[in-house]
Amino acid sequence: MGKLSSALVQRKLASLRDVEEALARQVLYGGDLATNLLEQAAAVDERALVDLLAEVHGLPPTTAGRIPSSPAEARLLVPGDVAAMRRGTSPDRIEREGDEFAADVDRAYRQIAEIFAQRVVVLDGTAKADAIAEEIHGHVRDLP
Repeated sequence: MGKLSSALVQRKLASLRDVEEALARQVLYGGDLATNLLEQAAAVDERALVDLLAEVHGLPPTTAGRIPSSPAEARLLVPGDVAAMRRGTSPDRIEREGDEFAADVDRAYRQIAEIFAQRVVVLDGTAKADAIAEEIHGHVRDLP
């Protein structure tokens, strides 16, 4: 059992059966464990789940209410060979469109980044996930 699913059961936020059913839903319908759990197990305390998710991922918990909109957008630039290596053996619907489609999408996003340079933050997608998260946090930290 994974870190989140184990913590859910250990802290009695969900029963083992609820977690197993949510995992089964995840396999069938996609999405993440937390969303599937909330959708199928009415007794789950959403606030406690948010706090646990923040703890498991090493992030501060969010507050209830509307998420403020960001004046900046982030786009990861990942070279095609790196993207192919990360893709693994199960490409998604978009990835199955092939290299030409990926190149067209990449060109379009680069144009958007150039046109809206004041709003779009371009990030190095080859960096480690923690470094990318920290860079994004640096861009949005002082937003209202």
